[in-house]
Amino acid sequence: MLPLPFDKDRAKELLTDQNDTTATTLHFIILATFGQEVYGDLDEGIEPMDPVELWARIEDEYGIDIPESAENKIQALMMGLESDLFYEEPEALVAVASALYTGDLGDLVEGVMETPTLTEMFWAAFELGLNRDSEPEFSPKCMKFLLNQVMTQAMDPEDGDVDEDITDRKEQILAEMAYLKVSDEVLSDISNRMQKEYEQG
Repeated sequence: MLPLPFDKDRAKELLTDQNDTTATTLHFIILATFGQEVYGDLDEGIEPMDPVELWARIEDEYGIDIPESAENKIQALMMGLESDLFYEEPEALVAVASALYTGDLGDLVEGVMETPTLTEMFWAAFELGLNRDSEPEFSPKCMKFLLNQVMTQAMDPEDGDVDEDITDRKEQILAEMAYLKVSDEVLSDISNRMQKEYEQG
């Protein structure tokens, strides 16, 4: 295995943080640790890891137990990268948004998944865009759902300042990467991708 492009002890701390580490940072650590084994490369005869194998490999490599919140965040991000369901189906949008922001899969209210806040949904769209090479348009039914939530939640004081919350999360990713002691090149690339995603969003 090639030397890791970050401080392994600090990566261990971030992987075991119960709630706070962003999915982007967790995903970066995993990709840098296992490379193309994570998603596989069928042209090279490499099968993608299944989730059980992935968690086992992470725990073996770092000597840790992965918190459920971290597993949920990583699973949500990977689902959003491997398929377009987040952009096509409101149910997938709700599930991914709930997990990406807090690592919580959300609560069932009268048999239906609780709707995420605007901050959680906007952050999910931003974080997926940050990690994807390209983004599809939202389907008409997802757009209808999002617009309905904007109308319903926009005046809700409990949701706070969405723009401020998103800015705080962006700064958190950069702070986590700096804490990992990644190279200036990596930090600059992430910062540039954030700016591009912000401009496109």
